[in-house]
Amino acid sequence: MRRSQLEKQGRNLKLKAIIVMGMLISIVALMSYVTDGKSPAANGKDTAAAIDSIASLRAFQDVYKVLMSPRCMNCHPAGDVPLQGDASNLHTMFPKRGVDGKGIYAMKCSNCHQPTNTPGVHTPPGNPEWHLPPANMKMVF
Repeated sequence: MRRSQLEKQGRNLKLKAIIVMGMLISIVALMSYVTDGKSPAANGKDTAAAIDSIASLRAFQDVYKVLMSPRCMNCHPAGDVPLQGDASNLHTMFPKRGVDGKGIYAMKCSNCHQPTNTPGVHTPPGNPEWHLPPANMKMVF
């Protein structure tokens, strides 16, 4: 597949994830407010439970913003190539995830992502544990 096709596929997957999460949030909100066409209080349910449900939904919306940020999504892609930058572009060096999430062959994450930040402008960020989640536990956002 060409790089532009992979970038388009990555954007499409991200858009689908956003749509699905939005639908889930809408369903949870709808279930919180409506039961058989009546509010929870009208059905004799505890108002505190309804308030707790709304608070839970609002808390999840805060978490959702974080999970959908490039900082999370770049290392939790749907495919096996990490993403980069605020636009979540395919990683410039085009490394692959590998079984352990640390790259394959000579394209290991730690080859460029050293234990500390590399001096200079536009250099790879450092972290001694830099890697994607393992292949059997991708945790795609």
